[in-house]
Amino acid sequence: MVALMQTATSLPVFLVGLPAGVLADIVDRRRLLLFWQGWMLVAATVLGVLTFLGATTPWLLLFLTFMLGLGSAMNAPTWQDNYT
Repeated sequence: MVALMQTATSLPVFLVGLPAGVLADIVDRRRLLLFWQGWMLVAATVLGVLTFLGATTPWLLLFLTFMLGLGSAMNAPTWQDNYT
């Protein structure tokens, strides 16, 4: 389970790294940032509430960690400045 936590964090970068860069070039960057930041806010809020209530299971923790990693992987290329 410990190794799966690292996998859940880094697997989204491997899976959506290239499509995230393409999407960052096509779509309005501001809207893309707002969407993925909101995505991560929702995932972190759900994780926090479930943890506070004591309802977090290992598989739910892995899923929400994956969702946070997905948001981070989709968000990262948008921050890159290609206009220098």
